[in-house]
Amino acid sequence: MDFAKECKDKKLRAFSTYRSLKEVLKKYGIDGNGTDTIPLFSLQTHEIQDSNEHFKQCMAEILVRLKNYGTLVVGSLEAMRNEYVVAILHSAINITRDATGKELSMRPEYEVIGDESTGRVDYAIKDAENLICITEDKPQRNVIEGFAQNIVQLENS
Repeated sequence: MDFAKECKDKKLRAFSTYRSLKEVLKKYGIDGNGTDTIPLFSLQTHEIQDSNEHFKQCMAEILVRLKNYGTLVVGSLEAMRNEYVVAILHSAINITRDATGKELSMRPEYEVIGDESTGRVDYAIKDAENLICITEDKPQRNVIEGFAQNIVQLENS
């Protein structure tokens, strides 16, 4: 009950209310309204061989979905897009688990409560103790809005 009262008092903003990338970038001192103004960062990469069993399984699942659903188009329903996203995320978790030995799990519709904002994310990937990744399935027509919301979601997670 105390937690609910604290959330009410803080008046946390829902992730879905962030519609402007310019507004979010301004919070970080970045003047601009496009993705080209977001500073780049380097990621550690891991090469996946075509012979990797998890990669082969992922490709097989995607090919089955393409055969059953057809190709994704700009107006595809979220449920259909999620079918592809889930196949890729499960494969990524398994490949990462094999490479690192860490036990990972995925949580769909995960509630993230941060200092300023709150809301559900489509998928969260966790290790034993920490939230290590969140992802959203955004329609292509709202890519810029999706970037704004994802930046806030990542900050609050």
